[in-house]
Amino acid sequence: MPEDLLMERKVELLVSMQTKELRNEVSDLKKVIVDLNSQVVEIRNMVKQQEIKREIAIPTEPEAEKTLEVTQAPPTPVESHAGGFTSDDVDIRKIFYCGNK
Repeated sequence: MPEDLLMERKVELLVSMQTKELRNEVSDLKKVIVDLNSQVVEIRNMVKQQEIKREIAIPTEPEAEKTLEVTQAPPTPVESHAGGFTSDDVDIRKIFYCGNK
């Protein structure tokens, strides 16, 4: 019987030591998680600030494009035939000449 009590005490001591170590590890992991969470919040805030800066910068660009569009001259109409020739100027047989047959 005394040996059983001694063994039981040893087991209880080992279990309590292991439990204490596990609690410490869990506590350390919780600290790391809290730190990572704060870093994620910081990064999200930085991204939001950058998006706000972009939104502020974007409306100024279309105004510049509008002024460019207004200052450009309208395109001139392109003639359908190069050189200003009409269909009566050149005989159709000369256009489709395939050589002597």
